[in-house]
Amino acid sequence: MLHVILVLAFYVMRVKMVCSIFNRGEVMELNKLQEVLNSANADVGFSKSNVVSKIEERSKQVDPGTFCQLHLAVLKNNKQMVEALIKGGADVNTIDAYSRDPLYYAILQGNTRMVEILIKNGASVNKKYNDGSTPLHHAVLSQKIKIVEYLINNGADVNALDEKRRTPLYLAGRSTQMVSILMKKGAFP
Repeated sequence: MLHVILVLAFYVMRVKMVCSIFNRGEVMELNKLQEVLNSANADVGFSKSNVVSKIEERSKQVDPGTFCQLHLAVLKNNKQMVEALIKGGADVNTIDAYSRDPLYYAILQGNTRMVEILIKNGASVNKKYNDGSTPLHHAVLSQKIKIVEYLINNGADVNALDEKRRTPLYLAGRSTQMVSILMKKGAFP
């Protein structure tokens, strides 16, 4: 039901209202979303193809200086919204105004479940950010052991170099557990 209401809200171009509700953590407050729908023009024609094309268009948009809807859903740890946006056509590898993808934010939050959802839906485990770092570099720096293991098990390059020619192993520093995990998976000393 929530997915349908969100799709319709996107369709009637009331994204700011949806994002406002979402940003306040009130996604489950269906009454406000229903008010948005009720205020829509009566002559708006709803068809399956129109709804699908509008949700795909809106779910892929990035406004300069802000996050797209998928980034916000990840930052709010809203699994249902993330899955709905992906199902609606959101690109899991889209970048925000800071050149970061949703996977980057899931890693920084230590949200293993969100990392799994994004990767299962095509998020790149070897994406290079502006500084040449990869998701694995950030997981190591954040000391997120379960995420490091998940990234490696899903094809992350343990010997990837950032622009300063640092590998994830180099960044593991004094964490013997992190060093051990990386070495077992083929990181070069």
